[in-house]
Amino acid sequence: MVQIAQEVYKDTPQDQMSSAKAIPCSYMDALDTIQLAETFLGITDSLTKTRASLIRG
Repeated sequence: MVQIAQEVYKDTPQDQMSSAKAIPCSYMDALDTIQLAETFLGITDSLTKTRASLIRG
């Protein structure tokens, strides 16, 4: 896993707007990833619930 993380870090394009060399794996990136995962888990959960409008009798 460490090798994969190092490859991703090496291949990640640097932000041209940033004056300092920032680490691409920062707290905000992790927070965005967690929120994205929660969003997809919410969508997945909602798809498993049947709704009356989807049931034809």
